[in-house]
Amino acid sequence: MGCGASQPAPRAAEPTAPEKAPATTGGSVSGGAQGAIPPPSPTPAKPLTPPKSPAAPTSAPSRKVTEVASSKELAKEVTSASSPALNAPSKSPSVASSRASSARREQEAAAAAKAAADAQAAQEEARASRLAQLAAEAQAARDEATAAAEAQAAAAAAAAAAEAAAAEAARPIPVARDSPLIDVIRGEAFDIRDKVKDSMPSMPFPVSAAAKEVVTLANQSANCFANADNLSALRQRAVAGLALLHIYSDLLRDAPPTPAAAAAAAAAVGGGAAVPGGAAAGMGLHAATSTFRDLVAAMSAFARPYCGRGCVLHMLAADPAAEKAAFARLVSELTILADDLMNRARNSRGWSGVPQSLSGRADDALLVLRLGPSYTDHLTKLQGAVKSAGGLDTVCGSPEAFLDSALVIQELSLGSKISKDLAVSLLTAHADRSPARLLQQPELRLLWRTSFGSEAEVSWGAWWEAFPAGIAKLPGLGMGPLAQKLGAMLADELSKAAFQRHVLAANNVIPVAGRGLESEAGISAYALAAAFGAPLTDAAAAGFDDLAGEVAAALASATVPIEGPYQLPPLPPLHVPREELAEKVAAALQGGDGSKCRAVCLVAPPGLGKSTLAVEAAWRLVRAGGARGGVVWVDLAGARTWHDVEARIMIALGLIKDNADGRPRIVSTLRACCSGSRPLLLVVDTIDNALRQPGAADGLWGLLGQVVEGCPGVRLLLASAAPVSLGDGAEVTTVEVPPLAPTAAAKLACLVCPDLETSPGEGSRVALAGRCLPLAVRLMCGLRAEGRLSTKDIEALGTNAARPHASSPLSSAGFAEITVGVIAGCLTALPTAHQVALLQLSALPPAGAGPETTMAALNAYSPATAVGGRAVLAALQRQGLAGISALPGRRTQTVMHSLVRAVVVSALAPALDLNVRPQAEDRVATALLAAMATWGRTYGSREGCSSVLAAARAAQPEMAELMALLTRVNPRVSTNGGPPPILSGEVASAELAAAAAGQRLPLETIVTAAKGFNGDVAELLHGLGALPAMEAVCEALSAPAVGLVANRAYKVEMANVYRVHALALTAQGKFEEAQAHGNMCIHLRSEAARKNPNSPAIASANMCLAASYVGMRLFADAEELLRQAVDICVAAMGESSSHTAWALGALAASLEAQPTKAHEAEGLYRRALEARRTVQGPYHPRTIEATLALASCVRAAERYEEAKTLYDTATAAALRVFGEFHAATATALSGAATCTDGVTAAAAEAAGGDVAAAAKAQEAQHDRAAAVIAALALETADAAAAAYGRGRNYTLQGRHKEAEVQCRRAVDLCGKTLPRDAQGREQAATIAALLALGACLMEVGKPAEAQVVLERALNAKVRVLGTQAHPEAAAIARQLAAAAMATRRYAIAEPLCRQALAMAQHGVGMETKEAAAAMSEYARCMVLQGRHPAAEPLLRQALELRIKSDGEAAVATAAARVALGDCLGAQQDAAGAEPHYRKAYEVLAAAGGTRDRALEAAAAAHGLGLALLNQSKAAEAEGVLKEALEARRKHLGAEHKDTGATLSALAATLGDRGRYSEAEALFRADLEAAEKTLGPRHPNTATAMSALAGCLQAQGRLPEAEPLFMTSRNICTTQLGPDHPNTLTVTANLAACLAAQGRHAEAQPLYEAELEAAKRVHGENHPDVATSLNHLATCLQALGQLDDAERAARQAVSLFLTALGDGHPNSALATNTLGLVLLAQGKAAEAVALLEAAMTTCDTRLGPQHAWTIATKKNLEAAKAATGAK
Repeated sequence: MGCGASQPAPRAAEPTAPEKAPATTGGSVSGGAQGAIPPPSPTPAKPLTPPKSPAAPTSAPSRKVTEVASSKELAKEVTSASSPALNAPSKSPSVASSRASSARREQEAAAAAKAAADAQAAQEEARASRLAQLAAEAQAARDEATAAAEAQAAAAAAAAAAEAAAAEAARPIPVARDSPLIDVIRGEAFDIRDKVKDSMPSMPFPVSAAAKEVVTLANQSANCFANADNLSALRQRAVAGLALLHIYSDLLRDAPPTPAAAAAAAAAVGGGAAVPGGAAAGMGLHAATSTFRDLVAAMSAFARPYCGRGCVLHMLAADPAAEKAAFARLVSELTILADDLMNRARNSRGWSGVPQSLSGRADDALLVLRLGPSYTDHLTKLQGAVKSAGGLDTVCGSPEAFLDSALVIQELSLGSKISKDLAVSLLTAHADRSPARLLQQPELRLLWRTSFGSEAEVSWGAWWEAFPAGIAKLPGLGMGPLAQKLGAMLADELSKAAFQRHVLAANNVIPVAGRGLESEAGISAYALAAAFGAPLTDAAAAGFDDLAGEVAAALASATVPIEGPYQLPPLPPLHVPREELAEKVAAALQGGDGSKCRAVCLVAPPGLGKSTLAVEAAWRLVRAGGARGGVVWVDLAGARTWHDVEARIMIALGLIKDNADGRPRIVSTLRACCSGSRPLLLVVDTIDNALRQPGAADGLWGLLGQVVEGCPGVRLLLASAAPVSLGDGAEVTTVEVPPLAPTAAAKLACLVCPDLETSPGEGSRVALAGRCLPLAVRLMCGLRAEGRLSTKDIEALGTNAARPHASSPLSSAGFAEITVGVIAGCLTALPTAHQVALLQLSALPPAGAGPETTMAALNAYSPATAVGGRAVLAALQRQGLAGISALPGRRTQTVMHSLVRAVVVSALAPALDLNVRPQAEDRVATALLAAMATWGRTYGSREGCSSVLAAARAAQPEMAELMALLTRVNPRVSTNGGPPPILSGEVASAELAAAAAGQRLPLETIVTAAKGFNGDVAELLHGLGALPAMEAVCEALSAPAVGLVANRAYKVEMANVYRVHALALTAQGKFEEAQAHGNMCIHLRSEAARKNPNSPAIASANMCLAASYVGMRLFADAEELLRQAVDICVAAMGESSSHTAWALGALAASLEAQPTKAHEAEGLYRRALEARRTVQGPYHPRTIEATLALASCVRAAERYEEAKTLYDTATAAALRVFGEFHAATATALSGAATCTDGVTAAAAEAAGGDVAAAAKAQEAQHDRAAAVIAALALETADAAAAAYGRGRNYTLQGRHKEAEVQCRRAVDLCGKTLPRDAQGREQAATIAALLALGACLMEVGKPAEAQVVLERALNAKVRVLGTQAHPEAAAIARQLAAAAMATRRYAIAEPLCRQALAMAQHGVGMETKEAAAAMSEYARCMVLQGRHPAAEPLLRQALELRIKSDGEAAVATAAARVALGDCLGAQQDAAGAEPHYRKAYEVLAAAGGTRDRALEAAAAAHGLGLALLNQSKAAEAEGVLKEALEARRKHLGAEHKDTGATLSALAATLGDRGRYSEAEALFRADLEAAEKTLGPRHPNTATAMSALAGCLQAQGRLPEAEPLFMTSRNICTTQLGPDHPNTLTVTANLAACLAAQGRHAEAQPLYEAELEAAKRVHGENHPDVATSLNHLATCLQALGQLDDAERAARQAVSLFLTALGDGHPNSALATNTLGLVLLAQGKAAEAVALLEAAMTTCDTRLGPQHAWTIATKKNLEAAKAATGAK
């Protein structure tokens, strides 16, 4: 039957006792369209046959339904999957053949066969005769047994009847009692309330329970703000009905049940009508009171809107006709109930003993109940006035004039409790669209509006200034006392902190690591609305403005002594502790040393109380201090996908899910919350639900494994139907949950149904009937408390449910089967209205649903229809068939046990109506779609983001259910126009029932869903990280069978589906598939918008398709679409639109990815960010995203100060919105630190500060960002940028090896996340990472690898620029040349240097800084080749360019002078080098301060000292070299080669001045320090040793110098290799030492080794080879090997002349050597000519006083003398 139809009158159960049918216009509470009240007498239920129950007796009036699923099948379905069948292999018989040898033998065989056949036929005939005889005997035995059984049954029935008659005769006659309530029926509400409270002790259960609800109604009537007359009328009738129940309670208990109730009870127990005391016997009082309680609950729901100040708006907007009809139904149903009560009391045995006086008093109550509806229609009059005034919006816009009307004053009861000022404020606040409109409590709404106006968020300081003191200033009575009461509650800081914590928890902000900034940021109206949106107290639930009570409840729930997250549900009100078991669980979780994750798995089939035990054990652990890190509760009931599981866990931790894998964030957050000494309890309930789903299971196992391995402080408490193993990392204790102990089960029974305690042992009987299974006992006692089953019925039901297991011990599977059988019986005993309501509620998500979704399932949308919905829901909750669940600070959820749901779906649907549940599913889907649309609109607003995300995430189970409903594609079930089973008496087939359970939603709902998938909802889904989950939904909606795609009228809707589908695919990286759907979206939207091609819908379609193009690196194609989208959005919606911002940001990103258009991106990013800030505020996730995009763009332009400000803003917002462990937070932290590095480095350099120290100060923030990235396992472009920034920080600190690691990671991540575009061009970030890596490799001495990296960078840059003539390309070419030079690959380096110079000159001009730098690098290449004369003009030109571009006092100019001075010094032009060194030293010393400047100044001082020394200015050189030595020791260390070089120069200076002892002391101190610091075998120790040896050699102490040289050479050869420059130098020094001692034969091999190594290192034509040849020639001359000496000397002269020219001093030195060899050979004339040329060069270049000049002059004189002698 459709849920919109009214319930029909049931078929008569017995002709002698017809039931009065309810009015056909009203319907039932749950099934009726008007939300009707349940009939006073339950209709005959459609019984559910428990498994293996006996046939129904012929006397039972209820219809038996065909068994849909046995209890065993249902239990198996819920607890575990079936095991695969094992198929045994089959055998095939073999065939034997024989061959006849002769015709005779064949005949004999045939005869024998015939004889055998005849014999067999005779035997078969005899056997058949015998079987017939046996069958006849068996039938006779059966007939005899049947007759005996019938006789026995008749005897048993007779005995039972006799026993029942005896028991009936023995029972005392019931007696009526007087009730004091009669005296106050027409009294004041407070008198009634007090009198009812006083009378409760004398009332039996369940009348006493009904009395509590009447007290609530009396309070509502007494404290209502309006409509008091109507509420008073309902109150009087409720008190009159309660008085009748009180007076006749014993008589009603004694009265026989109604035929319908008896039939239902009999059907529930499988024919228990014959059982004495069964068929609901003795439960008349309970049944009547149950109906009465339903009516009182409905009355309370009717009164609820009038108990708060919000009644003003309710009365102006509610439906008058529906309100009046609801009132009339309440009065009518209560009158029917009263008549039924009196009829049943009169039929009781005790009626004759009722005194006439008491009967007369009862008649007074009946008179009140039988009065017609005295309804005063205030609403019609008020809404007529509203209509006359121009409508509600007009009234709210100017309420003063409207409220001056006498009619309005009268109907609203203005002046009594609501003043005119308060009414004006309430109406004005309603019209105000400011954030205050979201607050439900009138006090909070008015306070926010008056204190903060249109502000959506204020600081906590501002809030505490206004609250609660500002309450006293609000209009209305009682505001002052309320403010005082609140002020007393919130007087101390701890209370305020608890209040703040409650607000944060309600908004899913969990206090975990990195989340502290949220509470510091402030409080928003949205957050406050979420915190106090659901009632926290009974008073608030009844509709009262109980702000003080709500705050008190909030404080109580937020003061649990837990430091971290707190999400522990409260224990259920009817809880029976299982102390031993709970202690065992808590002890298992608390054990261990904290080094391993500990886990407990509660194992039991459904219905044994695993969840309740988990709550109890968790509370025990909390109170014992074993969960100081927090408690996180995750319910996986109904979880089907990993997305759903992941989302639920992240919600529990307060994390915002995105499209990335959430497991790293979950694990990192858990790890941050806890430690071994501060454990956190993670409870995962109904984990087996997810483990049965393949996709969800894999992800969940992976997550639990990571938690076990990475979070030793976590304590896992799992609830599962089967044991769970978590691997070696966790200590898992499996606790099997048994049924309750008999005493505990009896206690539970008495808690549910207190009157069981009045009869000794009755509670134990009921508990044992349910086999002490918690769910079974709870349900059976719930139905007994409602009068549906008697104790005898319960025992029979328990016996029937357990009958299949009577002969064997009970197992877990048996427990589940018994529980299923009990549930089936309980459902059968319910009235039809409750059965329908249960079937409707089964459409809710298994994990629960909020109040709005629950009312939608019950078809109770409006306040009037909600009256009936609330009543039936309250009844089901009393019976235990539905429940309420809530975590601290969260909204309440309607839940249903999994076993109850399974039986309801499998059995009730076929027995009632196959359309009930699908229609409820449709309403649930429609309600959730409406909620999603509202959330989508609000999510895009300025301040609604955080609260919308909190609300949507809290509704994750409902959203997952919506997705599941939308993915159905099975056809709709047709009933062919026939009546539903509820009318026809037929039962649907199992196949049809299964099809109905999985049918798709109606096309109208699907159209609504597709229409709702607009841009706002797409943004919301993106914010929830739910886009990937939409792929299956969109595939289902696109299926042809659904009908959406086939109908051309739904082009817009299908376009929406294709768009969301494309976005879902894009979010998963499926770009090609996304492109196809994006194209379909554009096609459909273009067709739909032919008349308006500039529709915003076209823009959104363009953006969708462009996103797939960007993913495929087709940036130019994306750009075209996005430019069109931007133009459309700006024209249609203006700049200040979230859609415009989206288009602008996407266009900027596509341009930034195109190197030639990257410069256009910044302006677009700025526009996008401004739009986001204006429309969505600073804390929207999209605003944070836009801020980071602009910051990255600005940072790429090296405007670090501006970028840092943006990153700091993004950091604060990301920490607040996302928390510490989120990619956006890591990106913001890293970007801010990198920009700070850039800012501080520039500032320190400009001010002469310490750049390394400034970089060191930012290292912690880089480490923080890196820790987040590592925790999240991010491999994104942002992670690459973070690695690059961290590497740069290390570089600034001089920690190049650590920088290399980070730069390698950056390059690797760029390669993975930033592929080349369609033209094969690398992105800018990739090139920057390559350059950074190349620089690091150069610093750590890996020039060969650096050359490869830099070559890749250069090629990529040229490809991006499209030309080599660009300064950026030139700069990279210079770096590449430097790498080639470092590997001495000068043949490669020199062309690169020329290329870099050409690039610079053509790219930026001839006289530019870049040209000067390129020229200097080219000159350095020449110098390294020993071609100083060729380098000199280049260096002079570079110096001139620097002077022009930078000025004389610039550091770059000073560096150019040092380079030129070095070149001149290498050419022995000390006089020419001195002025350059001196000027450079003056500039650099003045600019000093930083480490780099100090080292540059030291280099200039070193050069100046050498130049002075070479000019015999040793006194001046000494002071300069001491300054250089001090600076180099400070910044490089004593062991550095440059420090050693300066020390050697200083020692030479001291030696030149005859102070060898001082020089020696310096060298010895240097050597001792190196040995102590670095060890005796370090290369730098060898350098210091060689320097000391040189000092000793200079003093002529050759025997002392020799071992030092030899040891130094061994160390260098071993540690550095034979070809290292240090090895070559010390080899030459050792050879010279030996030669100076006349040991030329020993020196020769050393000189030869030096020569060969120089050739290998520098090539054949390098000046260093010439130097080695010159050394060898001198040695060979001393050995008398003059011919060999001549060849070596001539080669040296030739190489020097080629490389350096004939005017170079080195050429002169080699020429001098050749002249001496020739002189020794007797070739004096030739020697004279050569020596004269050498003399000319030395005299000209070095001066007459130079040592070389003096030595050459002596050699020339000797040669001339030899010539004269001849």
